[in-house]
Amino acid sequence: MGKEYIVNGAKATCKYGKSIGVLQVNDNTGVSMNGSRTATTKTLGNTFTPNFGSCSAHHNCPCIPNIVKWEKYYEGVSINGESYPLLDDSVGTCVLGSPNCISFQHTGQYNVLGAFDFSEIPTEHIADICPIADIL
Repeated sequence: MGKEYIVNGAKATCKYGKSIGVLQVNDNTGVSMNGSRTATTKTLGNTFTPNFGSCSAHHNCPCIPNIVKWEKYYEGVSINGESYPLLDDSVGTCVLGSPNCISFQHTGQYNVLGAFDFSEIPTEHIADICPIADIL
């Protein structure tokens, strides 16, 4: 089972594509994690902008992803009783490709620096990172 939820802005690849696609969450569940909309099993259709480039499954024509199904999602949480959150090991099926041809490379979540992170930075470098540190 995956360890992180997938959110808006996650990066994915298709085994038939030539480039990395960026997920745009299009379902209206209203659920966010760390300030980003959460991808669910209802995040379907043309959800990657930019897409995966050209599609080798269709004679290298421009990719127009059409996700019809997700697998390996988290079944422990139901969102609005009809969908489930996607995880970093979730795989998608495109109507133009084959089952499970889309996989995630990055979840879209980013760590936010906090006071704990700054405590480990040498004092002489704090001003380089945060110019107002001398005032504080």
